[in-house]
Amino acid sequence: MPKCRNFVFGYGQLVDDGGNQRDLARAKNQKKQVEMQKKKNASEKTGLSLQERKHRDAELMREKQRKKEEELAAKKHHKQAAN
Repeated sequence: MPKCRNFVFGYGQLVDDGGNQRDLARAKNQKKQVEMQKKKNASEKTGLSLQERKHRDAELMREKQRKKEEELAAKKHHKQAAN
């Protein structure tokens, strides 16, 4: 498909007025599609299904919350011991 460019006549010659917005948008979209495909492939390489990933993430969050609660309890205990 030939590229259509806009030309303006001026001073006896053709002057290119740009008109590459469509080309730029196409290139930007292509780059975006490649990045999305890379992310998709990376998630497929882990070998986990959506349900398995949710379970794994939930376990990580529970562990993180448990550690935070232990830290707060230790600070509270340390503060009470100091008084």
